[in-house]
Amino acid sequence: MGQQAILTNCVLFGDGSTLYGPVQTADVYIADTFAPQFPLQIFGNPNFTNFTQPNACGSSFFPPDDIKKFGANGIVGVRMSPLGAEGNFYSCNTDGSSSDGSSCTLQNLPSNSNPTPNLISQLENDNNGLAIALHNIHDSGATVPVLGLLILGVGTQADNTPPQGTIPLQASSSGDINLTIGNKTTQALIDSGTSLLFINDPALPLCPISGFYCPILSGCTTSSCTPTTPAFDVTYKVANADTLLTNGVALAYNDFAVPNQGFGDFSILGLPLFFGRTMYFVFDGQQSPLGTGPINAIW
Repeated sequence: MGQQAILTNCVLFGDGSTLYGPVQTADVYIADTFAPQFPLQIFGNPNFTNFTQPNACGSSFFPPDDIKKFGANGIVGVRMSPLGAEGNFYSCNTDGSSSDGSSCTLQNLPSNSNPTPNLISQLENDNNGLAIALHNIHDSGATVPVLGLLILGVGTQADNTPPQGTIPLQASSSGDINLTIGNKTTQALIDSGTSLLFINDPALPLCPISGFYCPILSGCTTSSCTPTTPAFDVTYKVANADTLLTNGVALAYNDFAVPNQGFGDFSILGLPLFFGRTMYFVFDGQQSPLGTGPINAIW
């Protein structure tokens, strides 16, 4: 009798860490709505300890006894595509993997399919996008958890309709926008899952200790929707990174920027851009008062 196989998922993050686990179904509840029998990756599954993570997935992950170290019960992916999060999928033997992970076979899936789709897009209502609203924090960093809201839907009800003055930025299907710093325009991603600003700004000097950016000033980005759409100025703060690190590592910063080495010309506008704002995300192909997605918007 041949061995059974299960599907596993590997997600690699920009800092080199990974989350790995089997794809299983669960009834997922968010506030007063839920997605029945939704497929998602279960990492840290105690019944999955006999599996060896495939070498191609890296080696940094969270086994069952380290779930508290992860700091959350899970991640709600908010990628712009309804297809869901990125990552590699493997077919693995249910009796576990060999030491080199050879019993797991990489699956080549069609580009228009994903075994773990975008959760919010699968809800019955308020499924065209979302908004993230975070309170502002001190320039020295937040030492206590920051309050905020995850708002389902964009303009599907009165309480999730973007107010007047919201700035829409047309994005690519992957969520990228155009970012101009100085006289150079590059691609950028607005990402709540990145804790810092990863940018290249030749006007900002580097710190002597950390090598991050050190001035205490305001920078300015110009994000252009398309060549025929007016550009919008979005301000962000850049503090002295050495001073911030000397004062102790905070839970979150609104003014911490580093050169985006390793990303080429690509920039990531992370969590510092979110504090004190409401950020809207309209999924690819979905309708909203801001237009047809994919759209990033700032209020």
